[in-house]
Amino acid sequence: MSRYIISQINAAILQHRVDYNPELTEADKIFKKIGNQTLYKDAAWILFEDPEVYDAPKLLMQVDRWPEVNPLAHYYIVTKQENRFAMDYSFRPYKGKLADTLYSKKYDSNNKYFPADGRFLVYYDEQKGIFRYLSGNFFQDRINGDWYIYGTAMIPQIRLAQYAVRPPESFLVKGDTTIYKMPGSRAITHGTPGRFLVKTIEQFPYDYVEVVYYSNVVSETGDKDVHHFYEIKQLRDYTRGYPVTREVSKPVVRLLDGKEMAALEGYYREPVYNFGNIDPAGIPGGSTTK
Repeated sequence: MSRYIISQINAAILQHRVDYNPELTEADKIFKKIGNQTLYKDAAWILFEDPEVYDAPKLLMQVDRWPEVNPLAHYYIVTKQENRFAMDYSFRPYKGKLADTLYSKKYDSNNKYFPADGRFLVYYDEQKGIFRYLSGNFFQDRINGDWYIYGTAMIPQIRLAQYAVRPPESFLVKGDTTIYKMPGSRAITHGTPGRFLVKTIEQFPYDYVEVVYYSNVVSETGDKDVHHFYEIKQLRDYTRGYPVTREVSKPVVRLLDGKEMAALEGYYREPVYNFGNIDPAGIPGGSTTK
């Protein structure tokens, strides 16, 4: 089972790196054209220095049940600590070796475009033949069908499992929107306090997830004034297999005025300073409140 899961995730990761690498052009991906038909190179041809050496590369990964405490049936978290590949040369020995593990400088040169690339969550029911990509740097499937039985409260954890998020602290229901207050995750906010918000809508709770946090830090906002607070929001639409294009994964960054910050404090029942990547120097009074 582990071997099958790893092989599926490995292929998905490599293809995602080809599709989403901004340094690759369409011409880099084409093998040749025959009439109106275009033949594309295998991902390994594109991502590695020497395709002959890196034939059928397999990332070294570990498969565990998920979550770690009280794991759910058929949910698996796959982790890798580094980009090291297992190579099988049994059909064609390489330098006298039948197997080896290798790094690829060309592959690693693209790491900056793929943050939070160490964890991948899948659902796999071997008997029913159901396999779903749920969280990680690859195309993620919709959550639909009777294989999913856990309701909407698990959605933030499932969809953001690649960031090792913990269960929601609490939630608010505002009309048709549910707002989950999530514990700190620097992998998402890139700083402290690191708490963030996940919003779902009642009509389509599994198809659309909005990740929201706030910041007055220049690396997040592009604004050097720590008294300017910005909302950073990313909408994840899974109806077409998120993400559809590289552009859709980019967050929307929007400056807030004082009135809007006061309104949001009433809406969330605590200040926006409590969510995201916050420089305390810009907070009125110099500290967060709850």
